[in-house]
Amino acid sequence: MSNTDNKLFLRYFIVLVFGVLIGAGGLALYLVPQLNNISSKVGELKSINNQLSSEVDNLKSVNDALGAKVKSLSDRVAELSVRSVSVSQEEGKIVYWILPGFRRLSPSVFGTPDNPMFGNDRLEWAINVSSRLPQPLGSSVPELLRKLPFLVAAPEEMRGFSPEGDYILKVPTLFSDKARIVSGSMSIEFIDKVPYDTMGPPINTSDVVNANITFTDPSGNNYKLVVKHVFMPPLPGYETGGGVLLNAWHHGTTGTGSPLMPKLFTYAAFWAFGDIVVDGEVIEQNVVIHGMTTQVVRDKNYRLMLDEELPLNIDNTPAGQLHHTHIVVFPIQITKNGPVYHPLNLPFILPNGKPQPFIHVMFEQDVISGATFSNVPEFGVGNSSNASITIKVSAQEWFYTPNRISVEKGQVITIIFINNGTIPHNLFIDGYNLTTDTINPGDKYTLTFVADVAGEFVFWCTVPGHKDQGLRGVLIVNN
Repeated sequence: MSNTDNKLFLRYFIVLVFGVLIGAGGLALYLVPQLNNISSKVGELKSINNQLSSEVDNLKSVNDALGAKVKSLSDRVAELSVRSVSVSQEEGKIVYWILPGFRRLSPSVFGTPDNPMFGNDRLEWAINVSSRLPQPLGSSVPELLRKLPFLVAAPEEMRGFSPEGDYILKVPTLFSDKARIVSGSMSIEFIDKVPYDTMGPPINTSDVVNANITFTDPSGNNYKLVVKHVFMPPLPGYETGGGVLLNAWHHGTTGTGSPLMPKLFTYAAFWAFGDIVVDGEVIEQNVVIHGMTTQVVRDKNYRLMLDEELPLNIDNTPAGQLHHTHIVVFPIQITKNGPVYHPLNLPFILPNGKPQPFIHVMFEQDVISGATFSNVPEFGVGNSSNASITIKVSAQEWFYTPNRISVEKGQVITIIFINNGTIPHNLFIDGYNLTTDTINPGDKYTLTFVADVAGEFVFWCTVPGHKDQGLRGVLIVNN
């Protein structure tokens, strides 16, 4: 290559280098602002990321706080779902020991001799249903019902009439009108954690009863009941709310509890098994104990009312209050083979020379806390004054319920007459010359008057032939 060619090559090379440098410079002039912009965007993104991290931390804190609140609310809901009622009566108040005797039968529950209800059919149904229970209950419960049919029914062959003409269960039971004054005290806490009876073993419940129950019998022996464990009676039709039942109706036609007791409002009830201690010695173990605080169902003469005779006027109660507490120890023992009939071997001996086979004690001056309606005096008909009384009288073929009414002279009497029969009836009171209208089945008529004349006054239905067939009664106005 000549010198001229070398110089020309060098010139082109220099021009090329300068071109590249100029292009690179231009590219640099373009890229630097872009890179600066990118760097700025990266900084902004870092700032946003930091803000998001901060928000995430805040959300985590809020979530933790909400979680704590939710747990607190859940704990509170669980706490509120556990309901409790407390009942107590101190020593020196009115306590009754119930003796065995016959029980008057409510026509609205047990029907009539010609049309019986809650009798043999009910008993056979209960035996049949209970025979399908898992063993050993499938054998022990039917046998128990055969020995103690009054748990679910009143067999027709055990029914009859009293000398006064009342339709009765003739065999002695714990639902009698016979009672003796004794002494005692009690405090019971009913804790309801289970809303209804559950499947499985009867003791599979978390309901709890804390009880301190002491009393004497008519012979002066000192008793203490030791409640061990709440259970759900495996009897057909019973619904005991897990073994502790609060603010509900039971007995009567409800299917829960013996129909020999009237249907009653129950502030609290429990079913459990435990021991009987007499004068410091355990005499019975694992026997069935039932306690319930209810509306008053015994009048001032200590008669156990029928369904048709409730609610009672407060003036016609044993202690001038509208609730009382029943404690019953049934002749039933819980064994490995299930519940079995077991007459109690008590030191209190009956006139027939045998021990009383059950315990039924009534606390008439109890105090309730935590129960619905426990402080509502209007729960019973009437008030604490002797000025007035309201009585429900129903008519059926062929009897009135009640057929014997006792009031005080000077009281304002309101009779709510109800036709529960199948044909028209009325009610006429001789001596006062008062009568209701003749009303159709299902209708009511209210009759109000002042009982200003003392004596006994027959009342009857004036529809021809009805009086002669038995539709009559007596009003007693005490001086």
